[in-house]
Amino acid sequence: MDINEATAKSLQAARAVSGLTFAELSEKSGVPEQTIYRMFGAKRDIKLPQLSAVAHAMGMTVVEIMQDAERIQMRSQRHSQDAADDADAMLASADNGIDIDAWANRIRAEDALREAAQSVESERDAEERR
Repeated sequence: MDINEATAKSLQAARAVSGLTFAELSEKSGVPEQTIYRMFGAKRDIKLPQLSAVAHAMGMTVVEIMQDAERIQMRSQRHSQDAADDADAMLASADNGIDIDAWANRIRAEDALREAAQSVESERDAEERR
C-alpha cells in the first residue's frame, strides 16, 4: 500500500468519526465534492492545500491525518510480510510427510498400466480386422 492509499484510508476513518457527508465536507472545506471523492478513493495524488482544508473541516490537522496514514501503511506492510513468511513456511514444509519417490514410482506404474492396456486394446482391434 502506498502513502496515497494509506492517506485515503486515514481520511475515510476521520470522516466516519466526524459524521460529515461528502457534500457537507465539500461545503465546509471549500474543496469540490468530485475532488473529495477522488481523494477518499485514492484516485489522485492528494495535494497538501486540499488535504489541509479537508482535515480542518473534520477538526483534524494534516499531521494527525498523515500520522494515521503512516500507521496504516506500516500495518499493511507488516501484514504483507507476515503473509509472505507464512507462505515461505508452508513451502518449506510442503511435503507434509509425502514420500516423493514413492509418489513418482506410483505415477510411473500407472503410466505403464495405461500403456499395457492400450497395447492390449490395439492387439484386439488388429485381430478383429483380420
